[in-house]
Amino acid sequence: MRTVFRKAAELFADTAMRKARVGEAHGRPGPTGAESPRDIYLQACDIIAAELAKEDFKYARSGPHLSRRDEDFVFKIQFQSSHNNIASEYVALWVHGGVSSRRLAEWASNHHWPWDQRRERYRGVAGGQIGNLVDPPAWLEWNLADPGTRAETIADAVSACHEMILPYFDRFSDPDAMARLLIEEDVPSFGIGEAIPFLLCYSGKDLAEEAGRNFFDRHPDLLSSFEAARERFGREGLPRLRPNGTALLLAAIATAENLNLGLR
Repeated sequence: MRTVFRKAAELFADTAMRKARVGEAHGRPGPTGAESPRDIYLQACDIIAAELAKEDFKYARSGPHLSRRDEDFVFKIQFQSSHNNIASEYVALWVHGGVSSRRLAEWASNHHWPWDQRRERYRGVAGGQIGNLVDPPAWLEWNLADPGTRAETIADAVSACHEMILPYFDRFSDPDAMARLLIEEDVPSFGIGEAIPFLLCYSGKDLAEEAGRNFFDRHPDLLSSFEAARERFGREGLPRLRPNGTALLLAAIATAENLNLGLR
């Protein structure tokens, strides 16, 4: 079954423990006849992919990942494992979901921000680790090491994809509804720094500005930093590198696109 980490400290402690176990196991012979962690992991990916093929996803085992195109969007489910796997003890399965857009890539190619010179066929819109696609967020993993519970563990991973990733993707089937949602609230794994370009592309300047002003209503602690950076970028020019932090990134975007995000 799934392991859920609600706090970063819990995840960091578990990772440290796993690294220590790898150190202890280094140089020792593994259990006789033990399955390869890589083989276990890839076989699990194959089984999950076969289930999600029923939802029209296509599988690339070299990823390993699944993808599905829906008009302008590409939805991708990616699998990952751990460098700290130990045969017969720990074989991690991590799952991620992401959304990209051809239209957003075309839009971005015509907006020459100095910190962003990417030219892509499809541009990332939103997404992240499966547990961060819902509220409240968490880190989810599945340990595939035990052959006695492996089938149940894989089935639970499939269920989680249906519970968390597919509904997240479904939100993008109606970009107008997604735009209204972005205006009203913080959407998991769809930061405001990505939401504003999405809204500029799909919905126009007015709704992008409304989303920005509402964001600062929800996060007033960021407003002073935003306004100071906006004034500086207007005086000194746009930053060459992508700004660190939400307020600075929004200030750079607002300066580049002449947006009123912070003041009503």
